[in-house]
Amino acid sequence: HTVYRYFNNREDLFSAVAMAAFREWGANLADRLAQIDDVVEMLIELIIAVVDRPPADFTLLLDIERADLFGRRLLTGDPFRMTRGFLEHSGFDWAGIGFDDKLLDSLTEFVLRMIQSLMIAPSDPRRTPEELRSFLRMWIGPAVDHVRCGTRCRLLYPLAAPAHL
Repeated sequence: HTVYRYFNNREDLFSAVAMAAFREWGANLADRLAQIDDVVEMLIELIIAVVDRPPADFTLLLDIERADLFGRRLLTGDPFRMTRGFLEHSGFDWAGIGFDDKLLDSLTEFVLRMIQSLMIAPSDPRRTPEELRSFLRMWIGPAVDHVRCGTRCRLLYPLAAPAHL
């Protein structure tokens, strides 16, 4: 009962353990990704690192059959703020690339949704890291390029414009 003085319930405890593991692991990941000078490649490697080599305690929520909790909490609160902070401090000039605050929030959500999907329901057969890189590059590259292109792309492809995000 001692632990419940600090946490309201088991779900809060599990979430706190996973987030503590992620913080420590994330600091090491940030150092590795700082060497990448292409935003698309950095995003791909970020997703692969979480999916392919997550911190052991981060997968606790999946291992104890708490995928529903993992899913809901991954997209809000601490995980969202941590991922957004990671992107902001990654060394990229997001505004120069074309990402304002709203688009950076959308990118953060996209990254987390990709991680969530790939962890909860991996492809069958499971992609190798190189196959996953190709898959992610095929979808992330054009999305980032669309933002880089700016107004010119919004005029050419109004239905795909990120203005509503």
